[in-house]
Amino acid sequence: MSVSMEQLQAVNTKINQQPYVYPSSTEQEDLWKDKPDGGSWVCRDYVLSKADELILLGVSKLNMNIILCWTEPCVPPTDKNNGGREYHAVLLVYGSYILDSRFDPIYTMTSNPHGYIWDKKQIPGTLNFVPA
Repeated sequence: MSVSMEQLQAVNTKINQQPYVYPSSTEQEDLWKDKPDGGSWVCRDYVLSKADELILLGVSKLNMNIILCWTEPCVPPTDKNNGGREYHAVLLVYGSYILDSRFDPIYTMTSNPHGYIWDKKQIPGTLNFVPA
């Protein structure tokens, strides 16, 4: 591992200080952008900003994946939200470590302390996803 756990933790904590900003009613739902544009600031923006910081520290794009998941149940269940869960994106680094905008401590995908349901995993270096 070329970046230490302390560096991973510092990046996660630093970017998590950015306040969450809900999308406006005019913003396309689940719109992915290359960079935050001054509008909303949601999980995708945390993921992309953390990846940018880690690249500056020497982490290869091939050692990072976006993981799409369902959170713990937190909203009323509907037929579209997997039993009351919200859809969420986190950053997986070195195939093990999860950097999550909802929690400062880094955890592993296998420990999954928050009860997420892993849905899709990005194929490193591509825009394609496979089941997680």
